[in-house]
Amino acid sequence: MDVTRQVTNMEHEYEDESVAHSREGFCPTCGNPTEFIFLGTQRWPARLVELTGCPPVTILYTCAECKTTVSETDIE
Repeated sequence: MDVTRQVTNMEHEYEDESVAHSREGFCPTCGNPTEFIFLGTQRWPARLVELTGCPPVTILYTCAECKTTVSETDIE
């Protein structure tokens, strides 16, 4: 599957307008100051959310430098 198309499809699946399509910060993997591009979301099963207390949706970004995928809580 074409990665560009996959990212575009994922963006349309998440309708929360408060999510930034890009952010700046330091990548926890490569350590560089960089731009992070919105990649999509990870939705967790209700049972897992109940058992662990994790949020039902994790917002994912990719580092423009090293292409690592990180959750929004990993970006400093």
